[in-house]
Amino acid sequence: MGRHALNPGTPRLRPAGAPLTFGRALATAVAFAVALALALAPSGLAADSPSRWCGTGESAVDLPDAATNAFQVHVVYAYPADATSRFPSLALGIARDVAAIDTWWRAQDSSRAPRWDIAAVAGCDTAFGQLDITSVKLPRPLGAYAVLDTLLDRLGSDLSSAPSNLADPDKKYVVFFDGLIQQPRGGFVVCGQSPTRVLGGGARAYASIYLMSPCGDGLGAATNTAGTVAHELIHNLGALPAAGPPHACPTSPGHPCDADADVLSPLGEYGRALNQLQLDVGRDDYYGHSGSWWDVQDSLFLEQAGRTFGLPAGPANLAVTSQGGAVTIRWQPATSPNGAITYRVYRDDVLLGTATGDSFNDSVDAASTHTWAVRAQDALGFFGPLQTIRTTPTAAAAATTATRTGILLRWRPGAGGTKAVGYRVARSGKLYAQLVEGTSLAVPKVKAKGSWVVYAVDAAGRVSGPSTAVRIT
Repeated sequence: MGRHALNPGTPRLRPAGAPLTFGRALATAVAFAVALALALAPSGLAADSPSRWCGTGESAVDLPDAATNAFQVHVVYAYPADATSRFPSLALGIARDVAAIDTWWRAQDSSRAPRWDIAAVAGCDTAFGQLDITSVKLPRPLGAYAVLDTLLDRLGSDLSSAPSNLADPDKKYVVFFDGLIQQPRGGFVVCGQSPTRVLGGGARAYASIYLMSPCGDGLGAATNTAGTVAHELIHNLGALPAAGPPHACPTSPGHPCDADADVLSPLGEYGRALNQLQLDVGRDDYYGHSGSWWDVQDSLFLEQAGRTFGLPAGPANLAVTSQGGAVTIRWQPATSPNGAITYRVYRDDVLLGTATGDSFNDSVDAASTHTWAVRAQDALGFFGPLQTIRTTPTAAAAATTATRTGILLRWRPGAGGTKAVGYRVARSGKLYAQLVEGTSLAVPKVKAKGSWVVYAVDAAGRVSGPSTAVRIT
């Protein structure tokens, strides 16, 4: 867990056995001095800092993206069920700090910056005035979120579930949590948490900032809160890797210990402006380094300046073939001006995996209906249009075995998904057996000739497509 103290010194660590989350913290013994330092801290506001947040009100869901279809960082304001929302008074401060982080990051690296989720709001005079901020009233009371050791996991679980469903595999989430928490003993308070080494998006990609910690006092001023947001987001982008960085702190290996001015340092002078912090001092631990370990600069959640931003075209002609529950999704290749193409494959809005070729294999129950989707991702993290197809896989007639009195028709059911309750058997286009509970059927010799197919039937009465045919002559 990270530490951010008023005066540099040896960090006080969490008790043994604490979970491997990481956060910014400051010494509780200097609370009054902290307030004074905050008041005197120079502002680091961005030149295009919004004068207003242009949203039309609180939205509990992620709004449609404005234009760019790519990996993004989405902002969430969350508060307990028994608390009152402060969103109307805090939204502008959140937008200003995010704008300040964008300006600060571009000053540190003119080629890259986080790609924030921006909504389309007519008449707004700044980009970050249109920052898409989801406001969520959490399902549990304050006490359920008060324990630090379980807080991050509980936030992720509740926010990624219905009705908010903030679990897009192509987005990371920065969560401003507006509730009191029980701080750890040992002279520090925690200002934020994030898992590290989560290179993708989805339900694990949550970086949390605690507004009711002292670090929340600087919201909108590009000081303490903005520094905490940048710190936790960098953790979520993959820093520090488990092995490689030369300056990893011996007692807090998720942080570099070579310079207090490093934004990811566990120590630093509380109250300094964001623009007084640096992104990987020396560029040798986690950003823009020459080592072989993970480099945050390579994250697809960062947009790159000075590059062609044409979106991928395709894929096209999505098709699904199946034999039982074994499914193959195929497509015609996509093209992009931004280098190599990777295909992201989804089933029922859940990311299954990626492919570099023009097909992907899946496995479901033969009687279940699903929607598969594929979209192209280029080397800069931009997406092509989402192509979808909805279908029910067929049951699979596997083989027949001759017997003394006829044949034994056998088939293989699918695996996973909705379970089949039985199978419908047809011979030469006519129904032969309405519902067979097993996966085989004995057919007398006098009725064996013909073309046999099998259909799977689920508990709701849905019938799959026909299996491959078995011909008996």
